[in-house]
Amino acid sequence: MTAGHGGGMPHTRRGLAMAYGPVPWQMITRTLAVWYRLADPAEAERHSHPRLQIEPDPVVRARFWDIRHDAGRAEPGDYIELREAAIGFPVRFDGEQGDDTVYMFATDPVYTAFGREMMGWPVVGGDVSVDPATLSGRNVLSSWITPKASEGQYWTEPRSGDRFSGALTVRGHRLMHMTVELSARVEPEEAQRPGPRWITHRFLPDITGASTVDQIIQTAPTRVAWGSIWRATGQLEFFAAPGSELHYLAPREIVAAEYWCNLRLELGSGRILAGTHQ
Repeated sequence: MTAGHGGGMPHTRRGLAMAYGPVPWQMITRTLAVWYRLADPAEAERHSHPRLQIEPDPVVRARFWDIRHDAGRAEPGDYIELREAAIGFPVRFDGEQGDDTVYMFATDPVYTAFGREMMGWPVVGGDVSVDPATLSGRNVLSSWITPKASEGQYWTEPRSGDRFSGALTVRGHRLMHMTVELSARVEPEEAQRPGPRWITHRFLPDITGASTVDQIIQTAPTRVAWGSIWRATGQLEFFAAPGSELHYLAPREIVAAEYWCNLRLELGSGRILAGTHQ
């Protein structure tokens, strides 16, 4: 990655045409979040890397993200829309903890390239929707500084009883659907939580078919500013489709559900916990 320009192909001499800008990336998001237990707990082991430790009956994380980001180089007032669906398992590796996000589907090709090449995430393209849209009409991506009250809101604040839904479709096949109905807002002191942390198996083969990158990577936001967090009731469905294993992760029990509104993240780099880079 070239300082001041970014990374990814095309790798021109000027660097202006590279796929994405340098870290850190600024993001603001609203998120539909469900925690659940698997109908078949053994599926967690079948989906995770053998070197990652996972509980026999883990609480799985399902997320729909509705994000606006600057791709590392957008001008003030400019941003890229991104929606993402993700499934992750809580794992441990060498004393570190995080979510092994084994499935990530995103609508933005710039983010997909950045996620796969830079962050080591398994991001692939998909049609993702989060409804209804609740834009406030304000631009709040021009700087990290989070203003007070409504000045810092990209999405309008919800109310108890509001319902939101997320849907994932890939190549015309419906794969995942989530609904959350809001019940009560989490008190501000309880809402100041640590940010998400991810542990990923990064595997990139070369043209000969041998692996040149085979690593366990930890990534996390460099800065987090929570907006409002709402407790909710949630529903989650998966659907069988050709070439998909998501339906094997069907829920047995919904443990908890939340809606995050105006969460701000700054994404930086990560660190290699184990593996090779030849």
